[in-house]
Amino acid sequence: MNRWPVRLRSIAAALVLVCAALGPAHAQDSSRRIMFTVVDENGHAVEGAQVTIAEPGMAPVQLWTDYAGNCRYEPKQHETYQIVVEKAGFYRAEA
Repeated sequence: MNRWPVRLRSIAAALVLVCAALGPAHAQDSSRRIMFTVVDENGHAVEGAQVTIAEPGMAPVQLWTDYAGNCRYEPKQHETYQIVVEKAGFYRAEA
């Protein structure tokens, strides 16, 4: 029995939940780094997920998660920004 398609859907759902849990992101301090972690439904890190962060009036910044599912970003403004997480084979997630 091939369970691969079910697993992809489950992981995609987890990516959506991780991003949704972030909600609208606000920079508290421009000198403070923010760490994002992308995990699957079992809590396993998702390596190589693309995290795109868009701040108002600035070009979007693209980051990729490391082997532990982490990436870091330093906000440039005290504004609301948008986060998008994508990986081939998964649904796109936005927060």
